[in-house]
Amino acid sequence: MARVEGEGPRSRTRRRRTVLVVVVLAVVAVVVGVLVVPGSGRGPGDRAPVDLATPVDMAAGTAHQSAVVRAGAARIEVLGPTLLRLEYSPTGEFENDPTVNVLDRHTPVPPYSHSVQGGWLTLRTAALTLRYRMADGPFSAADTSVRFRDGDRLDTVHPTWEWECPFDQVCQSGAAVLRGGATLDWARSGYRSEAGYLTGLGRRGASATWDVLGARAGRAALTLRYATPAGGTGRGGPAIDLVVNGRARPLRVTPTDATRPWATLTTTVTLRGGNDTVALRCDAGDTCALDPDTVALGLPGSTPPPSVPARPLGGWVRGFDTFTYGSSPTCAPGTAGATCANTFEPLHTDGLLDREGWRLLDDTQSAVWNAQGWVERRSPGGDAEDGYLFAYGQDYTGALRTLATLTGPSPLLPRGVFGVWYSDYTPYSAASLEDSVYPGFEHNAVPLDTLSLDTDWKAPNNWDGWEWNTALFPHPAAFVSWARSHGVTVTLNIHSSIALDDPQAATAERVAGSTLPESSCMAGLCWIWDWSSAAQAESNFALQQPLNRAGVGFYWLDWCCDDSVVTMPGLTPDAWIGHLYAQSMVNVGERGFVLARIGSSNGTPQRDYPAGPWSDHTSAVAFTGDAWGTWATLAQEVALTPDEATIGEPYVSDDIGSYLGPPPQTTQDPPDLYARWVQFGTFQPILRLHSDDEKRLPWQYPQPVAAITEDFLRLREALVPYTYTLAAQAHAEGTPMARPLYLQYPSLSAAYAHPEEYLFGSQVLVAPVTTPGAVAQTSVWIPPGQWVDYFTGATFTGPGTVSLAVPLDRMPVFVRAGGIVPEAPAGARAAAGPGSHLVLDVFPGAPGAFSLYADSGSGLGYTRGQSTSTPISDTVTAPEGDQAGTVSVTVGAARGHFRGAPAAVAYQVELNDTTAPATVTVGGRVLPRVRAGSSAPGWYVETASTTVVIDTPPLATGRATTVSAIGAHVVGRVEPSP
Repeated sequence: MARVEGEGPRSRTRRRRTVLVVVVLAVVAVVVGVLVVPGSGRGPGDRAPVDLATPVDMAAGTAHQSAVVRAGAARIEVLGPTLLRLEYSPTGEFENDPTVNVLDRHTPVPPYSHSVQGGWLTLRTAALTLRYRMADGPFSAADTSVRFRDGDRLDTVHPTWEWECPFDQVCQSGAAVLRGGATLDWARSGYRSEAGYLTGLGRRGASATWDVLGARAGRAALTLRYATPAGGTGRGGPAIDLVVNGRARPLRVTPTDATRPWATLTTTVTLRGGNDTVALRCDAGDTCALDPDTVALGLPGSTPPPSVPARPLGGWVRGFDTFTYGSSPTCAPGTAGATCANTFEPLHTDGLLDREGWRLLDDTQSAVWNAQGWVERRSPGGDAEDGYLFAYGQDYTGALRTLATLTGPSPLLPRGVFGVWYSDYTPYSAASLEDSVYPGFEHNAVPLDTLSLDTDWKAPNNWDGWEWNTALFPHPAAFVSWARSHGVTVTLNIHSSIALDDPQAATAERVAGSTLPESSCMAGLCWIWDWSSAAQAESNFALQQPLNRAGVGFYWLDWCCDDSVVTMPGLTPDAWIGHLYAQSMVNVGERGFVLARIGSSNGTPQRDYPAGPWSDHTSAVAFTGDAWGTWATLAQEVALTPDEATIGEPYVSDDIGSYLGPPPQTTQDPPDLYARWVQFGTFQPILRLHSDDEKRLPWQYPQPVAAITEDFLRLREALVPYTYTLAAQAHAEGTPMARPLYLQYPSLSAAYAHPEEYLFGSQVLVAPVTTPGAVAQTSVWIPPGQWVDYFTGATFTGPGTVSLAVPLDRMPVFVRAGGIVPEAPAGARAAAGPGSHLVLDVFPGAPGAFSLYADSGSGLGYTRGQSTSTPISDTVTAPEGDQAGTVSVTVGAARGHFRGAPAAVAYQVELNDTTAPATVTVGGRVLPRVRAGSSAPGWYVETASTTVVIDTPPLATGRATTVSAIGAHVVGRVEPSP
């Protein structure tokens, strides 16, 4: 019998470091000293290297010894009541270093127990029971089970591995080792492997090999799911050789066709047991016309389970343009946006959340950090399985919080990022931006906080040049300084390649210290980078130093990153490149992030990588790619934002107003699609207007659309105090800004049935209109409780569905009764930070509370506790006897401090759907009634909206104050219950 014990200090590991680098997490690190990544070949006169090192706390990679249970060749780490790390290593060497996905395993150890009986290890926490058959074998579905509570029932499941191939489970194509030209593909629909199906087996010597872990000796059933190209395999001829442990035999298949695009073949093989190899190989005489999808080996008559849970919630896409380019002939230029039938990249469903209540995140192949702040391959003699088993049941929010602890948090973006962005694929000049574009914003009283310059800013060519186009920007630093003086941050579009004839090319190669890979880019022959090489990565960043010195705020990695590569196994290209951009900013004291696609790379845009999408949220604002101007695209964007919560991504940025195809106003009258798109962006993590023809600004549209969209952009700016607080929550707790309904209502089936709705924070329900009409007909599921229409004051009681007629000047947004939405006063700019005035938009009707977050808005002080949290609550007291009813709002004392925090704040408290009070007091002192619209301390009633408006004098932030409307009643217009 295998020995079970608590792991002691002599446990065999690949290496155990005693030097603590810096006790921080990756993208929110506070750099102490400078870590220089070795390996660059810089010569005299080259630019100074950019510090790309990541100060990782190596000690955090090792769990507490008391959390570890050894069971022969297996190791289990109890990282939480609902989280176990499962490792299987035939050599007994286990990985203790942090990986690119998992930074912190040194978490508090929960109570647990373990015992052995009849060859089975049983491990119990307060939330789950794991059983594992101790036969020195892997954690296979046949030998492993976990029992946990999922809502009202107890479930028992058998965890499976996504990137490994244990016996008795379905193994995906991505778990195979490919040789001789075999590759993954995604063009054929209907495949089930998350990584895509296999193709390219038609060449002699091409093969795909699965290492089958924990195979049972003797006869086994092999099940192959496949498709055949047009033309089939030849009448009666062998398609390919099946090779089991080196012994080959011909495998014949039945051709598939349009009516039966995928088929399944089952045959019998003999296994030696332990670790067996199964391969499909193209040998002489084989036709090899076969595209395998999945393979499974199990006991005869068994039905192996799939590699992932069956009911995924949400997921991610790399970008809408993955499919819209070249895949949508009816979306050609000039096609009406209302009728364009565009297609979309299928949702990648390898997220954390699943209605089955569990997920095993496979970290077996991911690269590890080293003490120099760079990454390296795992030891080939180490873990054959390394995964994190989440058994969360219906506690989806807790699962996301645990994920953020394990992988590192999302960054808190600069405050100004949550305002209004403008971007356009047009060759703007500094003069046109300063004299025309920006004055348009000023003239129409619309804020502009971030200006994203598309690719035409570059020279000597506008695709992969690394110098400013001086014909457009003769004085770049002066232009960026002008923008900053107007409260505008400039970000630049980057295509990470460099033309061979670029004046900077020689510098790029010298810094790299070696010959850069050559490729063919949009502008011709170019050099690209291998981003897993520290020196080559430095070469890219060296080219950007003059841009940084000019004051560029951050970068947009568009179509990342041409054909640049990451050759080190265990990295997801987009995630790794995004991390380096973010870390380069953190290492100079800035908040690190990048606007970029996520989860894949330009070379293989639909491919999943073994390291997965788990690192993207630590650096990327998820740019969803060039979007067609269609209602279908808008609906997809609405659903995608909460979908990507399941990979921990809080920041999603769409092309608001669309990019590809004719602008909406040329195809509709009124241009309702544009208006609905801007409304959606107003209640979205990021609002970025973008287009390819200079026609996505409100004042370029006819009335009333121009006025409507301008109002919504001003509302977006006003909502920054609320939105910034949601971002701080996402950073601190792993809770997404746009939250799927099931996070809050996991036991209600309706919460899973309305992907077009989401909660923007816990108090605001958003259901963007995605259908045409000056008055759109739409239905909205109202969650339990009372919800107040943000725009009309109508009150709805849920749960249930209501049908609404929504005019173009409104959208379905509802605030929970008792909800408080802090807003900036008119004219305040997003980047300016918390000022001495604040609006509290209160929706009385039930007790409510909100904790307002604030900090300096930039820099890393927030990682050192330099911030404030202000509790705000509201209550309604019903009249009793001679006592009048009272609506009260209490602003608590601010906790914490940061440089620039206001010592006093004057509040405008807006009590929606509230009758005129007899008396208003602030801190017990009576406040006078004033004329409507006055800004002096006092109160009045907006009769049209039945809102009591109370303007307080400045109130000291260091102590609590209560604002009371005595004798007031909440009289919301109650709609019929749905």
